[in-house]
Amino acid sequence: MGDARSEYSPSALGGATESFSGWEPKKLWRTRDGASEECAWTEGFDTRTDGRSLIASDLDDDGDVDLLMLNRNAPRLQLFRNDGEVGNAVRLRFTPASGARDAAGVTVRVDGRAEEVLLHRGFASSVPPELMRGVGAAKSASVEVTWRSGQQQRFVVPAGHTSTLVEATGKAVSVPFAAPAAAKPARFPSTLEALGIPAGKPTLVALFLAGCEPCRKEAPALNALAKSGKYTVRGLGVAATLEDAQRVAKSLGYAFEVQPMPEFAGDALSSNGQLTFPTTLFFAADGKLERVLTDSSALPR
Repeated sequence: MGDARSEYSPSALGGATESFSGWEPKKLWRTRDGASEECAWTEGFDTRTDGRSLIASDLDDDGDVDLLMLNRNAPRLQLFRNDGEVGNAVRLRFTPASGARDAAGVTVRVDGRAEEVLLHRGFASSVPPELMRGVGAAKSASVEVTWRSGQQQRFVVPAGHTSTLVEATGKAVSVPFAAPAAAKPARFPSTLEALGIPAGKPTLVALFLAGCEPCRKEAPALNALAKSGKYTVRGLGVAATLEDAQRVAKSLGYAFEVQPMPEFAGDALSSNGQLTFPTTLFFAADGKLERVLTDSSALPR
């Protein structure tokens, strides 16, 4: 039986052959208010390359986790530098007593949360034997370590530092995080400015197309949010002209302003070349894209 994948050559990689699922956009989840939501686009991890191994580590030592991905084809390596707002975190490294080769297998509790230091996570991936944990607004963190020798030690480490915990001395050596690098300009449609929509209040931008029944069902909720005055609500329609977008919006029952969707925005937000409907882009009051909602139940109430 021939390999059905051998003829798959997306133009985005200049004809390089991908594996069967290689063109699919990557997924990234963030936990917010006890629920996990997909955030690959908003966090800049929307690549369609054929990833095989992924390392999550603070590669530039600035206090946030970056991603390094090894791909099956070109580009072989991709670095996703975390340029978001730096939170309050601690980075822990470990120096076991002489005779121990590395810190793998060490058990750690950071402010009561237990975890084991590992050398690998996921398929064909490895990570440094260290831990990075957010500590909220705290200025320090309480760390309990159970070494492979069985010895247990307690440390108090400052937030905003890389701390190396030394078994032989029971002490921690702490170094401040490096200054964050300048953030790269946000890509479309990561800001309201890119859409020509003024910022100033939370904004919902609904994606729609003709005959979309889920869009029609979502229309009353979006109209109510627009009428409340708490949110700006706009629509981006799959349409060639403004008149076409307005006609489709009227047929769906939208009672807010709409405009045609730029082609490159649709491509960026699509999965396997297809957009999911309904999809609503949620922008914070400062005009930055914060969430991509693909379920009408996730709309603000």
